[in-house]
Amino acid sequence: MSRYLLQRIAEEFGTQVSFHPKPIAGDWNGAGCHTNFSTLFMREPNGINAIHTAIERLKARHHTHIKVYGASIRIPRQVDEEKCGYFEDRRPAWNCDPYAVTSIIVRTVCLGEQD
Repeated sequence: MSRYLLQRIAEEFGTQVSFHPKPIAGDWNGAGCHTNFSTLFMREPNGINAIHTAIERLKARHHTHIKVYGASIRIPRQVDEEKCGYFEDRRPAWNCDPYAVTSIIVRTVCLGEQD
């Protein structure tokens, strides 16, 4: 609804709206969709090992994932200190399809799908 309203208001003022994550060329940060992901094993004691395994699986399919997202993975400091928790996939653009992002992460990390 908010996109619709923004487009109608822009029309009234004779301008256009861009929903592209990097509407201006250059080497700068665009708008991202940070996806926090964990499994039961990642949240258990020493789950950091499961997080590292997941990241290696994601790394092996980087080119496949980039097609869905549109680049980096982050392990929060607290997770590293406690050795369990979640990781943050910062690759998706803000205009991503959250269902496609979730699907490819689950297929890679949980189901072990490979290219």
